[in-house]
Amino acid sequence: MNVLIILKALWQRKLFIVYICILGMAAALCFKAFGVKNTYTYTADYYITNSELSKLLVDVDTINTDIQMTRSCKILLKSELALDTVGKMLLKKYGEEYLSNYFQIEQGAEGAEIAYEDLYNCISVEGVEDDTAVLEITVQSENPYIAKDTGQFLAYCAPYLIYYYVGSDYISPYENARITVNEGLPGNKKTALLGAGLAFILAAGFVIGGFFLSGRYITDPKDVKDTSGLIVLGSIPYYKMQDTDQDRIIEV
Repeated sequence: MNVLIILKALWQRKLFIVYICILGMAAALCFKAFGVKNTYTYTADYYITNSELSKLLVDVDTINTDIQMTRSCKILLKSELALDTVGKMLLKKYGEEYLSNYFQIEQGAEGAEIAYEDLYNCISVEGVEDDTAVLEITVQSENPYIAKDTGQFLAYCAPYLIYYYVGSDYISPYENARITVNEGLPGNKKTALLGAGLAFILAAGFVIGGFFLSGRYITDPKDVKDTSGLIVLGSIPYYKMQDTDQDRIIEV
């Protein structure tokens, strides 16, 4: 089939395609603004060891002790004991109604509490690469204030929990805490181009589909043969002749 015929069909519907592309751009920007929420990530690093003096020592025993302590702290800070404490602090500050927009609130023996699974999934406690005594606490939330407070509350109760259950007597910030935003979609320009591109594909597909259904692409015997699979034996010629008696033109 002649590609030029398809391009001609698209060109004849160019205004329709342009309107659809504009609508696609607008829809993509609206979806980015109202339908996709950004995710905020709070990150803080903490130095954990047996004593402040031990961080100056670099020997095999100290390294092995720090590794074991870091592993124990990772488990402890994501335990139900730690996260239950953080949940109570969040409820005290924000209230049950406000937090219900971000967490599942359950009714326990002592009243409302944040579901353990929700806090567990939004908090990450990992060791820092190339450092055996540094833990990184990361919290993700759609609310930057909740992300920050969750991380800070966990860091606040961490020394008591670690000292009581692990035996460490030294924990301090290793780097300044930071909060970053991860947008659900790229910038406005890329989002608009993405929406326009998808709209163009849909509009072009609609135009081409209508073009095929209309049968206007059949212009010669070859198109009939390619489309129907039938053998074209011949064609009826078209003539115009002058009827001199009646003074008229007869089409045959």
